[in-house]
Amino acid sequence: GTSLKVQGFGTCFNVYFSDGEPPVDYQSYKQTDGATQQAFLAALVDAGVRPTNRGTWFVSAAHTSSDVDETLEIAAAALVSLEG
Repeated sequence: GTSLKVQGFGTCFNVYFSDGEPPVDYQSYKQTDGATQQAFLAALVDAGVRPTNRGTWFVSAAHTSSDVDETLEIAAAALVSLEG
């Protein structure tokens, strides 16, 4: 029920909000919903998850399955918080 999209290469990916075509350059990225993206990222940071301020995430061998599960739970809660 959200326009959250994930785009990238497995261990390095970006999240953005859009109902349109995936961005392929800076101009098309500017057409995504930046306000919702920033609200989502702020909710993540408040809960202790730190993607970059442009929505890029990095996963490494240092992250355990438990880390990933916890991050997914926090991301789900952050999405719910956007609903109001």
